[in-house]
Amino acid sequence: MDMKYVVAYENDGNTRNVTGRYLSSYVDKLTPPTRRQQRDTNSINSFMFFKRLMKLYTDSEKHTENLQREDEELARIMERTKRESNMENGRFSNKVAAYKNHEKFVLFSMIHKNEYLRPSAKPVHKFEVISRGKTRTETVFLLSDVQICRPKRVWLHEGRIIKAGQKPVKVERIKPRTLKRTREAKLYEIWANEDDSPHSQQQQGLFTYEQTELYQPPVIVDGVLPRNEYGNFECFKPHMLPLGTVKLRQKGMKSIAKKLGIDCVDLVVGFSFETGGQAHPVFDGVMVCKEYEAELVNTYNIEMEKVRQNQLKEKSDIALNRWRVYLVRLRLHIRLTKQYGSDGDDDKNMDHDVTEDNLANTNHY
Repeated sequence: MDMKYVVAYENDGNTRNVTGRYLSSYVDKLTPPTRRQQRDTNSINSFMFFKRLMKLYTDSEKHTENLQREDEELARIMERTKRESNMENGRFSNKVAAYKNHEKFVLFSMIHKNEYLRPSAKPVHKFEVISRGKTRTETVFLLSDVQICRPKRVWLHEGRIIKAGQKPVKVERIKPRTLKRTREAKLYEIWANEDDSPHSQQQQGLFTYEQTELYQPPVIVDGVLPRNEYGNFECFKPHMLPLGTVKLRQKGMKSIAKKLGIDCVDLVVGFSFETGGQAHPVFDGVMVCKEYEAELVNTYNIEMEKVRQNQLKEKSDIALNRWRVYLVRLRLHIRLTKQYGSDGDDDKNMDHDVTEDNLANTNHY
């Protein structure tokens, strides 16, 4: 069992955090994880939840000699553990847990698949670890020598492309996320097995940030907007928009441009992955040539004003129709009352000043 925290409690329900007494690596849990925060959100949330939970069950006003001695003992343990794992001035820890989420150092065994160690990186410390009866050597490197590497498609989503002549620093197996990619991977695996290929699974190259450059959008020629095979344009970052074009985010702008005969293209800003292995593009606005921006915006405002007037007229017609129904029912009620009479409750609830003659002036409803 992997023990994270140890909590002691008294008969009166008061609790104390005594993790430092039982876990020598507790010094690493004194602060939330700082390395790879984008992947350690759950760890940070768990840590903050533990701190809030302890405040609810700890009586800060309770002071006894036993509690004071326990606090002093825990403080000495924590201070000693800090000194052992300080790793400053060439003093490195020989415990694997001390390097987890460390701000300056990282173990070679903790480097992820999408991380790359610079060729010029030199180890700063080595130590041996005994695990399950076997001895292995752990190598410590500077965290600054570790780089994030991504495939071409992911860099494109960041608005960057691979420089010419660059070779991938790592090659990893492709993990398909959509149903289409999964089928392609299975077909590739079957084909590779039949041809005795050394790579039975699809692979992709990973590149570092230094191997990329800003995406240069295509040039507009004769007012013809660029499109991909699906008839839209991928614009994941603002600088990916071609020069001489603008992005219009008003809803319904595409239909207005079509009425005016102006060329426009839907902009894809990302993808949403849903259950069933389907990837759906996320659209946000359209791209048009800058020279048509004013005409489109003015036409859009005029159309929106017409829509607003129609909505007001529709609301007014609904209200007048309700009044018409109400008055028709009121006339019917008065006529039936005159012809057949009414009970006492109806006489009390009815306004005696309202007669069928008075309602004659309401025929315009």
